[in-house]
Amino acid sequence: MSTNSPKKPASVGCLGLIAIITVMFFIFKGCSGDTSSATTEEENAPPTCSYQIAKQYVMRKLKYPDEAVFPLSPDSREWAEKPNVQIISTFTSKNGFGVKVQMAFNCTLQYLGGNECDGANYKLIDLNVVER
Repeated sequence: MSTNSPKKPASVGCLGLIAIITVMFFIFKGCSGDTSSATTEEENAPPTCSYQIAKQYVMRKLKYPDEAVFPLSPDSREWAEKPNVQIISTFTSKNGFGVKVQMAFNCTLQYLGGNECDGANYKLIDLNVVER
């Protein structure tokens, strides 16, 4: 014979409650950490639009610029020697014979300041485009 006695609701107890509070404390403490170093890194990062500007210079050197397919972000974008930004990336385009090939470029731009997405605020220092 089975007796159907009402079940007691699950209780956490004092130790369980302390454990939950401790875990929550560490979760929220990690979320509200010091962001000053992240801001400094962001301020020291090369201009984000420099990749878009470099792609424009690369396309000027191609026989079939409308056929070029670039990745969303470059392989590398870093300060060469401030204010110069070096952008390195690969892309696919047609070569002089009209055959689609993998290509690469290495572009150095001088960032003149101001709106980072305005091409007038950059000066082309060096550009190498090669077939891979």
